Amino acid sequence: MRRLVLAALVVTLLAGVSLSQTTQPTECKLTREQAPAVRGVRLGMSADDLLASVPGISDDDRNNIAHANGFPNYGAIALSVYPRAPASQRFDGIDYYYIRLFDGQLVHYSVYYRGSNSIPRGPYWPDMDVLVAKFADAYHLPGTKDWVNDGPRRLLRCQGFEARVDSVSGAAIITVSTPGNPWVAEAKKRAAEGEEQLRRNFKP
Repeated sequence: MRRLVLAALVVTLLAGVSLSQTTQPTECKLTREQAPAVRGVRLGMSADDLLASVPGISDDDRNNIAHANGFPNYGAIALSVYPRAPASQRFDGIDYYYIRLFDGQLVHYSVYYRGSNSIPRGPYWPDMDVLVAKFADAYHLPGTKDWVNDGPRRLLRCQGFEARVDSVSGAAIITVSTPGNPWVAEAKKRAAEGEEQLRRNFKP
């Protein structure tokens, strides 16, 4: 009897090891140039290219981009863009973009698609695997088994970029960013140096 129990335990453990091995994501070696480019918006594009290709960027945002260096941005700019272009069908289905630029280059962007509460209405996505598969197929990315859970989202880590797919109230969102977002630390460093310079220059 004891031998049967031990044998059953061994089989169970081996099955668990086998299952863990088969569900491990494959290393993604895609480069930044192979990252999703949603309707022409892509990692690494210049601010000038962004301004030229995406309608709906406000004059205030254009001015902020032009004066991004120094206080208070130190090269980092965040903007929301609603690409309303009646003459173009390129942005159909998209509600808005949330974009981050650093030193004049796009380093992070999220695309918020129209959902079931939008006007006009978009699709509702109750199944994350189906949504991830849609993006993977459209942008030649690894399949769902290579995406890991990141809270309620799914995350794909690649050599040149990270992609996250989410669904808020059933509406699709994809976020594409530089791996590790090193620009965040650099912006904080510049801000700290700027504050220190102000203290040095202060005259009581």
